[in-house]
Amino acid sequence: MKRLILAFFALAATSTYVFAAPPAPSEDSIRRLLEVTEARKLLDGMMAQVDALMRRNMEQALRGRQLTPEQEAIVARMRNKMADAFREEMAWDKLEPLYVRVYRDTFTQAEVDGMLDFYRTDAGRALIVKMPAVIQTTMGEMQQRMQPLIAKMRTIEEEALAELRATERKDGR
Repeated sequence: MKRLILAFFALAATSTYVFAAPPAPSEDSIRRLLEVTEARKLLDGMMAQVDALMRRNMEQALRGRQLTPEQEAIVARMRNKMADAFREEMAWDKLEPLYVRVYRDTFTQAEVDGMLDFYRTDAGRALIVKMPAVIQTTMGEMQQRMQPLIAKMRTIEEEALAELRATERKDGR
């Protein structure tokens, strides 16, 4: 019985080592990974896309309306303020600490080291360079696919609303 108890405590003592969490990545290694993956450049590209999207949305919202020069100036100021607010909140200096924290909480040092090794290869560099185009193309095609789906969903919604109205009339409500 004593041997069993000793074996249990020995196992418990060694299991702490076995089940210990792997080391979190260092801040320096995460910053290197962000640099190698050109995270800042991707963020800058995203800002340009958001600015273009805001312009398109604004043009669509105002389509068919003839604005006075004063109204055009108001809209331009609004768009500029919105773009400035977006750039300020999404600035690299503000987002880098967030990236570091999320990477540190998500990945181990071994995983970050492995990613650094991969992104330094030709295949890794190709992924970094080509992924923005892949994402942009995919998003464009997804938007096209969503249009018929949205139309179907509107039809389903209209049918359900018609059914609800019919039950209300039947119940006298």
